[in-house]
Amino acid sequence: MDTAQLMQSAATIPLQLDAPAWHRHAACKGVDVAEFFPGRNGKKNVPDICQLCETCPVAVDCLEYAVADPSLLGWWAGTTNRHRQIIRRQRRQQNAA
Repeated sequence: MDTAQLMQSAATIPLQLDAPAWHRHAACKGVDVAEFFPGRNGKKNVPDICQLCETCPVAVDCLEYAVADPSLLGWWAGTTNRHRQIIRRQRRQQNAA
């Protein structure tokens, strides 16, 4: 392994350590992260992302994780940040009722 490969591998260690346990079962595991930010990289694979999320065995965990953390951007469990804002608002309204 050359130095560049070693550095690239080492850069992923914090991501792996911080990843929730359910992440190892996610259908998107190993997919390029850029795919989940279609507006930023010019890629427009939204249908592919949504289809991947629809088949994911941990989509509910993924959605709850993303709804709980408003700082997360991009696609999570087939939802955009805007979708998750709506979910948060609806939950607050339900809890207030």
